[in-house]
Amino acid sequence: MRRISLSERMILNYVGVSLAAIALVGGVIFYIARNALVDRTYNQLTSVRMAKTMQIELFFSDRLRDARMASGSDDVAHILAILENSSGDEFRNNSINADVLAYSKSSHIYQYLLSSHYYDSFIIGEKGGNFIEIRTVGKDSLTTVHFFSNSDLSQQLGSYKNEILDFMQDPVSKEEVIRACSPVFNKKGNPLGFIAFGISPLTIDAIMLERDPSKGLGNTGESYLVGDDGFLRSNSRFSSHSILKTTVNTNGVKRAVSGSSGTGIYKDYRGVSVLGSYGKVNIPGLSWVILAEIDLPEAMKIVTSLRNNILVLTLIIAIAVFCLTFLIARRITRPLIRLKRAALEIGKGQFARVELPHSNDEIHDLTEAFNQMAEELEAKRSELAAERIQRFSAVIDGQEIERQRLSMELHDGLGQSLIALKLRLESISDTEDPRAAKTLMEVSRGVDLTIEEIRRMSNDLMPAILKEFGLETAIRNICEETSINGKLDMDFQGHCIPRQADQRVQTYLYRVTQEALHNIIRHAAASKARVLLECKNQKLILEIEDNGDQLKIEQLAQSKGNGLYNIRERVNLLSGNLTFTKGKMNGMLIHIEVPIKIVKDGKD
Repeated sequence: MRRISLSERMILNYVGVSLAAIALVGGVIFYIARNALVDRTYNQLTSVRMAKTMQIELFFSDRLRDARMASGSDDVAHILAILENSSGDEFRNNSINADVLAYSKSSHIYQYLLSSHYYDSFIIGEKGGNFIEIRTVGKDSLTTVHFFSNSDLSQQLGSYKNEILDFMQDPVSKEEVIRACSPVFNKKGNPLGFIAFGISPLTIDAIMLERDPSKGLGNTGESYLVGDDGFLRSNSRFSSHSILKTTVNTNGVKRAVSGSSGTGIYKDYRGVSVLGSYGKVNIPGLSWVILAEIDLPEAMKIVTSLRNNILVLTLIIAIAVFCLTFLIARRITRPLIRLKRAALEIGKGQFARVELPHSNDEIHDLTEAFNQMAEELEAKRSELAAERIQRFSAVIDGQEIERQRLSMELHDGLGQSLIALKLRLESISDTEDPRAAKTLMEVSRGVDLTIEEIRRMSNDLMPAILKEFGLETAIRNICEETSINGKLDMDFQGHCIPRQADQRVQTYLYRVTQEALHNIIRHAAASKARVLLECKNQKLILEIEDNGDQLKIEQLAQSKGNGLYNIRERVNLLSGNLTFTKGKMNGMLIHIEVPIKIVKDGKD
């Protein structure tokens, strides 16, 4: 799994917390705004509903008043008397006295029908079931007059109450009509018949239908009437000719029919979610409810816009918080990254001090503590290095002292004893026994070889030539011996080597040369080698090169072999520099530079 950095974690945390806070605040604002808008819409719809309720109730109240006033006129009583005395044949043949027809058309009721835009017809009927209907037709208000008998209609209209009769079929036009009905009584209070005005549905639509968005119902709002049978009693805004054709069985209608009034969110007769306000209308003779509704998406348009604005604002704030957090995280983590790099450098042995801009915080304290730790580690390392050098130097110097002692012991002790033994053997060589003489000669020759070997060992342990003739002559002698014994074409060059150089430096470089030539013979498979020894700028420079197989520089630098290890450590003890590179002979080139001090009369 991918590791998450401190900077990324800070950015994620800050942005997450910011987004959560913004979402919380935005959610609360959206919730409050939505509830406020819903309440305002409910209030607006309720206001519209109440206004429409008052208008429709006043309208029907006026129509009842018109019917009641007309029922008391002498014209209606006179017409009822004529209808009551007419025979059934006259009505069946639609033929009645011309004077009666002329009187009906000259009555005040007829004139009122022509002048009023609320009614499209009126009916006068006597209790026996004889009727006269006068209806306006067309834009020119032409009238038609019909005489007929209808006992069923007489029962429907003959309740002898001043009330509004719900939609019923007109016996002449066969259309559904609402009528404002009022009974007619004689002077004794006995019922003579009734008069009923046919109310045009257009007058109801003029009150209920609202298509102007500025009137409080917007582009999708409407108010309408519904009967207790669930059918519309006014035309829908979305469907013309919907009276008694469109069924409305919504929660709002159910609650209003049950006698409740209020507001709510529900699906309307189109299946669209709406905000609605519902209640009953108080009209004598009718059981209607009224509803004012508006589509939920339109009502929530402002809140939806607010929500979108909150989302856009959240995105902008999130980007701003991300950028700001990124800068803050970089400012905080940059010192930590430097400390991390410094820690890695310490692991590599480099104790560099971490420098940061001055600040008075925990990171500054951590940096100071880290620098103090680095200084202490460097001091400890220096102490350990010095102690290690001292120990190794003591070992090397001890080895040289021991070699010198062994050399002297071999040369002065064992060597002298063998020489004395040889002299004694030579003193008894004059024997007459040829076999004894031969044996003495062979023993004498073996002693000579042993003495020569002891001299060679003594010279390897502590070459006398190094002390007597100096470093240049000693290394030249090594090269000559290597050329003879190792079958190696050697080239030695020595320039300006001071005889007064520090004996320790001379001894160490002599041993380095021995080790390097020994490695060339054993491992390089070389045929040629070159040794350069010179003095420049108070430094002794030693170069050893061969034409053998080139080892990888990295492998050679990291090699743990005793030979290379001894070379490297001796150079370090002399505070010199050692490099391994490819030489001109296509083999390995060992380049050593060692500072020297000239010693004169035992003084530096």
